Amino acid sequence: MALYVNTNVASIWGQGRLASATRNLDGAYQKLSSGLRINSAKDDAAGLQISDRMMAQINGLTQGNRNCLDGISLLQVAEGALDEVTNMIQRMRTLAVQSANGANSQDERLALQQEVQQLSQEVNRIAKQTTWGGEPILDGEQEYKYFPATRKIMPMSNSHPSDPNVSCRDPSHTEKRKTIQAGAYAGHTIDFTLGIHYDKVYCNAGCGNTFPTKALLGFDMNGLYCSAVDIDNPAFLVEPAIDANTDFSTSHQTGMCIGNDGLLTLDVSTAAASQKAIEICDSFVRTIDSHRAEMGSVENRLESAISNQENVIENVSDARSRIRDCDFACETAKQTMYNILQQGATTVLSQANQQPQIALSLLNS
Repeated sequence: MALYVNTNVASIWGQGRLASATRNLDGAYQKLSSGLRINSAKDDAAGLQISDRMMAQINGLTQGNRNCLDGISLLQVAEGALDEVTNMIQRMRTLAVQSANGANSQDERLALQQEVQQLSQEVNRIAKQTTWGGEPILDGEQEYKYFPATRKIMPMSNSHPSDPNVSCRDPSHTEKRKTIQAGAYAGHTIDFTLGIHYDKVYCNAGCGNTFPTKALLGFDMNGLYCSAVDIDNPAFLVEPAIDANTDFSTSHQTGMCIGNDGLLTLDVSTAAASQKAIEICDSFVRTIDSHRAEMGSVENRLESAISNQENVIENVSDARSRIRDCDFACETAKQTMYNILQQGATTVLSQANQQPQIALSLLNS
C-alpha cells in the first residue's frame, strides 16, 4: 500500500464523515429545541406546504367560531329586545280588553289611551335604539309616510325621485342582511335578516305604484302594521291623532291612530277601537313571534356550525401534528446515534491525522 504525506485520504474521509454527523446532530438539536419536525422548507418541502394549508384552515375555523359566537350574541340582543316588545304589546292588549268594557266612561278610556300611547312610543324607541356595536339592528331600512286622504301608512322607496311628475322607477332595493363569516374560506357564510320581510315598496310621491322588490321593515309600530295588514286594502285604517276637537262618536273606530312622532300608536279611545286593537295586537304578536322563532333557529344553526367546526379543528390539528411536529422518541434516538457517530468520526479523524507520522519513521531508519 502506498504511503502519502501531501494527501491524507483517510483524514479527508474522516472530515467528511465528521461534518455529516455534525450536520445531522445540529438538525436533531434544532428539531428537539423547537418541537418541530419541519423547521424550514429543506426539511420537507411538500410537508411544509401541506401543513401550512392546514394551519390556515385551523386559524380560519377558530376565528369563524368566534364570529359565530358574536352572531349568537347579536341575535340574543335582538331577541331580548323583541321579548320586551312582546311584553308591551301584551300589556296594550290587556288595556284594549279593559277599554272595550262598556262600564268605562270616555275619560277612563282616554286615561287608558295615555298608557297605550307611551307603550307604543317605547316600542318605537326600542326598534330604533337597540344596537350592536353602535349600529341599530331592529330599525329596518324603509321609511314610512302617512297619507291622511287614504288613512294609510306605506313604506317609501329610498331612491325614488321626489318630483311627482317623474315616472316611478325601480329602487333596486337591497335587503339589509347580516352575514356571519362562519367558515375558513371565502363564501363560507351564514346569512340572516333582523327585520320584517315585506314584498312591496311605494314611490315617495305616494302615487300608489309598487315595486316587485322585497323591503325590510323595522320592528316599530309602523313596520309591524305594514307587515300585519294588506296596506293596499287594509282592514285597519289609521285615524288622525287625538286632540281636543276629536269627535269620538264618529271617529277612532279602527284601532290605530297616528302619533305626534309620525309613527303609529294603538287606539283604545273608544270601545270600537278597542275591539280592533285586540285583533291588531294579536297580529303583531304573531308577526314578532314568527321572527323570534327565525332568530332562534339561526342561533341553533350557528351553535351547530361551531360544534362541527370544533370537530374539524380537532382532526385537522391531529393530521397537521403528524406532518409538522417533532416525534421526540424518534429524534432523541437519532440524536444519540448522531452524537456517537460524531464522537467516532472525531476519534477516527484524530488517528487519520497521525498516519503521515509513519513516513517520519521511515526517514529515521
